[in-house]
Amino acid sequence: MEKNLLERIEEHRHVMLNTAQQTSLCSKEVLRLSSELDTLLNQYTKQSN
Repeated sequence: MEKNLLERIEEHRHVMLNTAQQTSLCSKEVLRLSSELDTLLNQYTKQSN
């Protein structure tokens, strides 16, 4: 499960960075992806403890 979560985090990070390069760091899509990435990172932190 932890590996799956890490893969999802990496994929989200990649999509967010690509989207930011194509639009801007302030676009609604980048902000949405950033929020989802924060949620995934929080889940990972909780599982790691």
